[in-house]
Amino acid sequence: MRIDERVVTLDEGGRPSYLASDLWQEDVPPRSFTARTDGARLVAVATDGVDETSMATIPSARSTALLRWMRFRARSFGFTDDAAVGLLCATSSDDRQGA
Repeated sequence: MRIDERVVTLDEGGRPSYLASDLWQEDVPPRSFTARTDGARLVAVATDGVDETSMATIPSARSTALLRWMRFRARSFGFTDDAAVGLLCATSSDDRQGA
């Protein structure tokens, strides 16, 4: 996860819990992670195929930049596993409205 320039790694030792996995596995406790994002310009979350170094370089613009970044990383460096990224960015209209 990345919030503006801060990268947060959630390491579950290669056995990530999945949403609602506690409903079908008795030995798995419910899992969640929360972080304050008040005033954040960028919030990005990614699967474990995206390492910390890559998270730090995710483009912080709402455009096709993320798609180009994913293609470049896949072709040049590869990912450690399958990779998916979700990105929330503030828009320029947010700046004008004081959001």
